[in-house]
Amino acid sequence: MEARCPLCDVPIEIKDLDTNVLETLSSVQCPNCGMVPIRFDETTRVGPPPAAMEVQETIAHFSLIRPLGKGGFGTVWLALDSQLNRNVALKLARRDRADENAFVHEARAAATLRHENIVAVHEVGTSNDDIYIASEYVDGLNLRELLTAGKPSIERAVEIVKAMLKGLQHAHDRGVVHRDVKPSNTMIDTKGQPYVMDFGLAKRLHQDRSITSDGQILGTMLYMAPEQARGETLDHRADLFSLGSVLYQMASGRPPFRAINTIAVLKRVCEDTPRPLDDVIPETPSWLQSIIFRLLEKSREDRFQSAQEVADLLARCQRELEHSGKVISIAPSVSTASSDTPTIETKKSAWPKLLWT
Repeated sequence: MEARCPLCDVPIEIKDLDTNVLETLSSVQCPNCGMVPIRFDETTRVGPPPAAMEVQETIAHFSLIRPLGKGGFGTVWLALDSQLNRNVALKLARRDRADENAFVHEARAAATLRHENIVAVHEVGTSNDDIYIASEYVDGLNLRELLTAGKPSIERAVEIVKAMLKGLQHAHDRGVVHRDVKPSNTMIDTKGQPYVMDFGLAKRLHQDRSITSDGQILGTMLYMAPEQARGETLDHRADLFSLGSVLYQMASGRPPFRAINTIAVLKRVCEDTPRPLDDVIPETPSWLQSIIFRLLEKSREDRFQSAQEVADLLARCQRELEHSGKVISIAPSVSTASSDTPTIETKKSAWPKLLWT
């Protein structure tokens, strides 16, 4: 099995694959530059090296326009659906994909979801032995791209996360866990509407599937829940941890678990408490920090228990700020609770219109 070094692009053989991400990657190092090979902020896929796909001008009734992205599960193209005369995002599986059933599973899981904050899957099919998934094309930028320009206002960050929570709750209500919530899987269209996209690791709760399949380790390390890093059975609360990491990054400008290499990142995810937000950004509201740190609890029993619960709490905070200028009675998380933790946050002005900064 192979991974590829993100620094020098040298292929790295992985002889022994373990279902525990930490144990698997602890023995992996680039023989050329010495770097641990897996990118922290991209979906991790450790498995057989893929062969290059032949690029065709058309796939079924879709005309390829330009590539939008590439990942461990295939290439995504902007394409024109000639039957319905609309642009779509067309994901193509690589020809040598070992587990094509998993690719179809992604489409079937996502195709059941219809929500204003989820990128819709239109169609799944095959053409010349290639498998494709045609999804709604969202004209805009993903959150990762937007964050390169700087962090948003707290108000805007909360609005984005509320929309993500609504989309995730819709999926969770239908037994689908995303398992790869991160900035690059969140689109913001040109009107400012957020969408959760790419249920590429989606898992139905009633199906007994582990985190790994056919030699693959699935997930994105910077945002991965501790139980996911340990290879344990997941439920919807893993998505809440990942979303807490995203919100921490939007509030502070940096992910909560940073380190010099992959193993150190994963150990921090599993063992460490992130640096308090008000140490990084002194003006961080204490109520927001309390919500984020509860999302980031190591034990899923100590986190919020549903996306809707978090969305409702954030909406309540907005209302209290607008009406009285303060947020009352936000309990601190288990790991950050102390006698001097404030439970009232004052704010002089009402929330502004939603802007990025």
